[in-house]
Order: sequence, then C-alpha cells, then structure tokens
Amino acid sequence: NHQEVHRIMFVRHPILRILSGFKQIAYEARFWEQHGLSNDTSIPKKAKPKSFKQWILNADMNHTIHQSFLKFYQSNCDNPTATLSADLDPLLQHYAPPQHCRCGIRDCHVQWQFYRLEDYNKSSSAIASILRQYLPEQYLAPMQKKKKHRAVHAKRYKKSDYLGGNERILEILNTATRMEQEYFGYKPLTLQ
Repeated sequence: NHQEVHRIMFVRHPILRILSGFKQIAYEARFWEQHGLSNDTSIPKKAKPKSFKQWILNADMNHTIHQSFLKFYQSNCDNPTATLSADLDPLLQHYAPPQHCRCGIRDCHVQWQFYRLEDYNKSSSAIASILRQYLPEQYLAPMQKKKKHRAVHAKRYKKSDYLGGNERILEILNTATRMEQEYFGYKPLTLQ
C-alpha cells in the first residue's frame, strides 16, 4: 500500500534568518564564547545593532574563519562536523547551518516543498492555511480568536538599524548566503 509523503519546509531570506537568530541568542554568554568574542570589551553583549555589526564584521577583520559566524554558517555544506554541531546546538540552530544544508536537501536530494515566509503575511493563520493542505485539522494548533498572532518576533525591530550604516555588513552577508539565496529563489538583500 503506497502512501504519498509530503515534505514541507518554511524558509526565510537567509540574511533575515541570521539577523533573527542573532536577536534570539545574543543574550547568552555561551554565544559570545563560541565566536571567540567573550573578552572583547568593545562589543556590548546584547542583541543591539552595534553588537550585530561587530559580530558580522568580525568575519572580515583579519580573523580566521574559526573566530566568526562563518565557522558555523558554511553555505557549501561540505563540513559535516560543523554542520552537525550547528544542527545539534540549540543556540546555533537559530542561524546555522544554512537552511539548504538541513534535512538531506542538498546532500541526499530529498524533495521538499518550500514556502518562503516573505511571500505570505507572516501571520499564524497564513501558515495554518498552508499546513491544512497537508494535515488533518486535529493536528493543527487551535487558533485563538481574541488576538492576532504573528509568526515573527513579538518585539519589532528595524532591519536597517542592524544592516545599514556600513556597506560591508550586507556585502559580507550577501556573499556568505549567496548559495542559499539562489537555492530558495531569493535575491541579494538590499535596504532600498
């Protein structure tokens, strides 16, 4: 008896995923230790724009790859040790490994149906409507009618505060995420 199996995945623009991941984990001391920045007193150890910019620029300031976010975010998926360690680490999973290095997508050629969150209104009802195509209603979380839920951070932030002010930030991120952007049909991120 053959059953059809659907594999679906919600993805984000890789740079927005990295920024969102940073916002989630930058309060953890272990995060700064993993990136060799725990003793750098010039970086506020918070999820602030200055901290994000310094974290990204650290990949560009005469540091080896082992002292930057690129140690764990490797778009070629060729380092199984780094990919596996990022896959298993609850902090790193917020931004690494790249989305196309997960779940056998690139290495095992497992077929997935991708949904780019930016193509929807980011509400939980939009995501639920997609899930209803694949799952019976009893497996979906009930929708609360009183308030509108969003599938994004509760506290809003301006991406231009984090990505603007230094053209190297977007240059580093667009270069590092080029393969992932192309895989999911994204264009390089700009602030225009």
